[in-house]
Formats: sequence, C-alpha cells, structure tokens
Amino acid sequence: DALPISSLPLDDDDDNDGYSDEEETSWGSDPLSSDSTPDPQSNIVMIITALEASASDDDTSNDDEDDNIVRETIELNDPCNGATAYSIHTHDEELWVGCGLREGLHKSSDNGVTFSDGHPSGGNTSTSDALYVFDLKTSASGDLLVCGHLYPQESSEPQPLVMQYANSAWETLLIYGNNSADSSAVYMSNCGQIEEHPNGGLFVMSQTSADMTYSTDGGTNWSKEDRYFEEINLSGGTKAYQLQRLASTSDGIFASGYNIAQPPTFFAPSTADGASWFNLKANTIDTEVEGEGWAMATPDDGSTWYVGGRNQGAGAFASAFFYRSSNNGATWTSISVPEDVDIIRDIAFSSDGQYGIAVGDKYPQAAGGFVLITSDSGATWAAIEDQLPYDLWSAEVKGPYWFAGGNGSLHRGAF
Repeated sequence: DALPISSLPLDDDDDNDGYSDEEETSWGSDPLSSDSTPDPQSNIVMIITALEASASDDDTSNDDEDDNIVRETIELNDPCNGATAYSIHTHDEELWVGCGLREGLHKSSDNGVTFSDGHPSGGNTSTSDALYVFDLKTSASGDLLVCGHLYPQESSEPQPLVMQYANSAWETLLIYGNNSADSSAVYMSNCGQIEEHPNGGLFVMSQTSADMTYSTDGGTNWSKEDRYFEEINLSGGTKAYQLQRLASTSDGIFASGYNIAQPPTFFAPSTADGASWFNLKANTIDTEVEGEGWAMATPDDGSTWYVGGRNQGAGAFASAFFYRSSNNGATWTSISVPEDVDIIRDIAFSSDGQYGIAVGDKYPQAAGGFVLITSDSGATWAAIEDQLPYDLWSAEVKGPYWFAGGNGSLHRGAF
C-alpha cells in the first residue's frame, strides 16, 4: 500500500517521473502520481510570489513603497507562444504585448506574471482569426491603437490593419483594400508603426515597404497609400524612405529608419513651404555608418533623442550604433556600448523620462541578447549582467520595472 504523502521522505522520486518529491510538493502535485508534472505558468507565479514575499519580509527593508519590488531579472511566461513579441506597451495600467506569427494580443494586470487575451483573435488559427501585432500606442483620448494585420477565417471579410480599443469595445479604423473605392482602406500589406500627431491626425507606416497613409479625422477616412512624404518630394523629387520607428511630441511626428545600405536617418517635421503635418525632413545621423535606425525614443518630449541600430557595413562582428542628439537631430554624439553589442532594436523610457531601457542582440549569436538601462534619462547606461536569450525586439518601462520581449521570450527586471 502507498504510504501517506505526509510520511514520505522528500529526497527521492517515488513515482519515477523525473521530478523529486520536494519539487512536486512545492508545485502542489502528488509525489506518488506519475502524472504530476509541473504547470509552467503556475510555477512562474509561485516563484515570483515567493520573491515578492522575500522582499517584503527582508529584515533590512523599510516601509518605503519600493520594499515589495522584485529586483531579480525574471523570465516570465511567454504570452506569444513562441512567436516574437514585437511590441510591449503600458495602457490603462496594464501591460500589453503584441505578437507576430498570428499569435495576437495579450494583457497582464500583474506586471507580466499572468496574461489573458487582449483581443479574441490569434493563437489557434483553426478556430480563430489570425492577428499579427507590430505596434501599440495610446491615443490622446486614452484609447488603445493596435497596428498590424488581422486575417479573418472567412476570406471575404475585411482585413483590419488598425484597430482601436475604446470603452471595452473594438473598432476597426483601417483595412486592406482599394482606397479609391473605400476611404477606410489602403493597399498596404500591414501596419508596422502608428503615431498620433498633436493635432489628432494619425500617421501609419507599413512594416515591409516605404508606403504610408494618414487620417485627419480620427481614423474614419484615410489617404491613398503613398511613399513620397519626405520634404524633397514637395519640389518635384521622388525619393522614398522606409521608417522603422515613429514617435510623437508636442512639436509633431518624428521617425528613424531609411535603408540597410545608407546612413542611419532621423526624421523631423518639415518646415518647408507647402509642408503638411505628415511631411518629414530626413537628417543623416552619421555618414560613416550604414544601416537603418531601428530604435528611437525621447525622454523629454523631443529635447533629447536616442537612436540605435547596427552598422551593416562593418562586417561579421559586433557593430551596434547608439547616438544622442540634443538639437532636434541636427547633430549627434555617439554613445559607447559594450563591445559585444551587435544591434539595438528598441529603446523605451518611463513616463517621466528618468528611467530607460535599450534592448537587442550581441555577437556572436551564442552570446544571446542584452539589456542596457539608465536611471538618469540616458546620461549614462549600464548593461544587465544576467544571461538573456538571442533575438530581443521590444522594450517597455512600467513603474519600477523594465520589460524585454523577444522571439519566444519575455523578461522583467527592476531599476
């Protein structure tokens, strides 16, 4: 007869399932049952709960609000189910994660410990629509803007590129289609970036081409897709630019990007005669470097800008670039990064601009990914020493925590 669980020595594997009795008991499982294997999410929840309790019970702590902050770098449960977390965004006090590979949109109310579906589409494509999410923003009115591409199960249904979540309901703003026949449609394969201008206009950039579109009425009507928004085209030019990152300040819309074989480029609002709010002016960051400006952010409404990426002309070794500008992109200063940092893919700052994070990959690939953090608005940056996985794409700062999302991974740490 089986012995009662309470009388078993917790130093072996009584059911021969590869997990010790002590491990199974800690997971709330039965050490005598061969089916008692750990639940990964439950295990993560228990680990983080234990760390929070440890922080709260620390004899050296005081009554400050920082006492319960878990400062260890933690690998969270992956809400993207192995796909890439292209965007992490704080909206309405919740953490939202947008995923590629049809894995949809997910949200967390406990700083990433657990997630629920943010949108009903995504995941098992045999039973649901397929949703790709590349960018997330909060509008001035407090609504969530979701930028990507939703492929319905029924091919005859509209394919949303931009959706808005307001008052607990979803509304489609932009779809794939012929703009000449439908002013809410554009022939763009996806929405890669979205930003709201201070005047309420919406600017959308494709993820895979130089095409853009804009709306002046909150997303009801859109312009026909166009790629000649840079100010040189106002005087008859036909030069197209690919934008990798959009941001908005009180002065207008800014961007970074351009071309893998050209110098990294920063875009500021055009002041040329005849320019509209969606026209931008290209400013070369460094003529000695080749490669897109993948990452861009400002901690202070545009007084200071940071741009990061990879020097594609440098060859097969670590060659990230990281720049700072304090004069609206007119001139740039290079920021030193660890010698194994190969590419910076995203930069994010806290709402007050004090704390920031930059993420990307090291070289060689076996070295994994990296996180740089700052607590002085970018004046200095320090590398997190923990081992992180390769292929990190997105960053976010929420309260005392930083988040780094990648291809099948999501990590959290604290400043």
